[in-house]
Amino acid sequence: MPKEKGKSATRVIGQSGGVTLRARKTKTGESLYLDFMQSGQRTTEFLGLYLTKGKNPMEKEQNAEILLQAENVRAQRSIDLQSSRHHFIPQYKLKTDFVEWMRVQTEKRNNSPTWVSALNKLKKFTDHRVIRFNEITEDWLEDLKEFLIGEMKSINSAAKYYADIVTAIRAAKKAKMIKICPTDDVDRIIMQRPLVAFHTPDEVKKMFETPCKTPLIRKAYLFSCLTGLRCIDLFSIIREKFESVSLPDGSTEYRIKLIQQKVTDALYLTISKEAWDIADIDQIIDPKEKVFPLYSCQWLRKELRKWVQDEVKINKHVGWHTARHTNAVIMLINGIDLYTISKRLGHKDITTTQRYLHIVDSQMNKAANIKLFSEPVEFKKPKIKKHRLPIVA
Repeated sequence: MPKEKGKSATRVIGQSGGVTLRARKTKTGESLYLDFMQSGQRTTEFLGLYLTKGKNPMEKEQNAEILLQAENVRAQRSIDLQSSRHHFIPQYKLKTDFVEWMRVQTEKRNNSPTWVSALNKLKKFTDHRVIRFNEITEDWLEDLKEFLIGEMKSINSAAKYYADIVTAIRAAKKAKMIKICPTDDVDRIIMQRPLVAFHTPDEVKKMFETPCKTPLIRKAYLFSCLTGLRCIDLFSIIREKFESVSLPDGSTEYRIKLIQQKVTDALYLTISKEAWDIADIDQIIDPKEKVFPLYSCQWLRKELRKWVQDEVKINKHVGWHTARHTNAVIMLINGIDLYTISKRLGHKDITTTQRYLHIVDSQMNKAANIKLFSEPVEFKKPKIKKHRLPIVA
């Protein structure tokens, strides 16, 4: 139906303190919203509250309750505006439950597993009681750190959970829930550099010579050791992504065209003839066929460990990422520069690649301390024979 002449689609219900409560016409009634100026810009906030046409006493009574609710929200926004202009935090914000705030922040991050775990540890620390923002002090944070360190087996897990909680507190300051961030003067939990598991070239050779009950696992793992591909890329790659190119000097270059799923960068990854042969590329006819038709699961990781630890007899922690570490370390040992390694592995930041340097340093230290003799050898000073000079008459 066309609008009646002279009749506006919106109307003002109430106004004070710089905040106006308005109603906009809809098909079934009116939608309520606030209109105010904030930081020099006009802001509209729809309240999700609706008025019906009020045709009977019950609808009229409901409309009155909804208007009262909307007016309370308008009055609160007015207080918020006045407070922000004078850099004052209202008491109701300081008394907001921080645990509930942490839950909302966790939901904003799509319930990330790390954030969910951090939220659960926070609930345990607070004994599931309400914690107001004005209760979060430096001493409270120190107690939280001590609790997390004692609760977790890994210091790095405690550091991650504490960092997520700190991020939630800083988000509260940004949202003007608190005026001063108590985390600024409290040291974070220092993470320990994790030991990177990798295979030596001799171990890779030993794995190559040892059969596996599931041959595809052996094939995929060795291919990853030689190329550094992540398992997420490894298990999805198809035959048509592999190509061999004849070079002017008569040699052949083997490479993969892929988009690494973690960093979404297109890349031509040159691989060795060994890697090409291990993957049996020449035996695959269908261009759409997966080269390694596997998927990451608990069974697959268990079978991999069984093969490496029980069959190959390599006694170390093994996962699919171990193969990727192995490729990086072997390149470093062979003198490949960090920039090239970083590009091949798809690292966005070269500092990620630098963590492998300490492994190479430790290998060089071992090489420097290799003993050539099983028993201590005493080096004696050689005797020099003295010869008399002939007497010349």
